[in-house]
Formats: sequence, structure tokens, C-alpha cells
Amino acid sequence: MLSLREVFASFKDSGCSVLTLEDSLPEGAQRVDFVVVGSVYADTTAGARHVQSLETACAHLSAGAKLLCSCPDDFEVTQAGFMKFGSPGLASTFLEKVTGSGSYILGKPNPWALREAWDQMVEHFGGPAMGLRFSDALYVGDSLATDVSLALQHEMDSALVLSGTTSRADLAS
Repeated sequence: MLSLREVFASFKDSGCSVLTLEDSLPEGAQRVDFVVVGSVYADTTAGARHVQSLETACAHLSAGAKLLCSCPDDFEVTQAGFMKFGSPGLASTFLEKVTGSGSYILGKPNPWALREAWDQMVEHFGGPAMGLRFSDALYVGDSLATDVSLALQHEMDSALVLSGTTSRADLAS
């Protein structure tokens, strides 16, 4: 999996930089334009500094930066069935509430993310995939809020696996 720094490396020539808590603003930079929230887990160095990250993000957002979020999930579920916190949804919601800013979701359920994945599939498989439409696909996911929602928005059939954020109890309610 690529780090945020690696994902945004292609923008370096346009004068963009990716900063972490270890970095200071580049010389001559006036402000931060975007704050990106991704997954952070307590058993990582970044997780141990999570509160400091939130404080820094609040300062940048209050100064006019935009908030980007990789996905709205609040947690993941481990193979053992336990909730694992660190997904970006809670941090993004916190930052929105504290600063009054809105956020833009980069991943699911963003339709652009689906379109990009679809285009990559068609490019990879070529001829046999050229005539396919979203309605020909089955979207398999583990979240009603992101996966199934995205599938329904694009008239795709969907299959929900109960290994993620949605449980049988959620389906009953």
C-alpha cells in the first residue's frame, strides 16, 4: 500500500508538497492548502502522535486549508471480529466539528474512485471488458454506508459480506 507521500509524489513538479508532523512548511510557503486524513492506528508512530496531528490539522483548517478524507469509515473489523479504530471517519468528523469546515471524500463512496477503478479494470482486461456497464457488475463490500451505497448509486448489484463494519444486527435495524 502506498503512503500519502508516495501517492502525491507526482505533484511535486507543480510545487506541491506532502507534509507530516516531522516536516515544517517549505521555505516561502504561506499556508497549507489541503489537510488529508487517512488511516492512523495506535500501534504506529503516527498513531501515538494522533492528538498532535489533530491539533496541527485544526490550525491549518482554521487558516483556510481544505479537508480531504480517504474514506468515511469510523473503524475496521479485525479477523478476530474486534473493532480496530484508526480509520479516518472519526478524525474527519472531529475536524469538521471543531473547525466548522466540510470535507471531501477521496475514496469510496466517491463516484470518481469507482470510475477510476472501472477504467483500470477495462484497461487491464481490454477487449472482453470494453462493452461492460456498471449494471453488468457485482460490487462486493463489507459496509452498507460506503460499499452498498456506492453500488446502489450506480445501479450495480451488490453483495455484502459481514466481515467488515456492517453486522447482522445492523441489517435488522
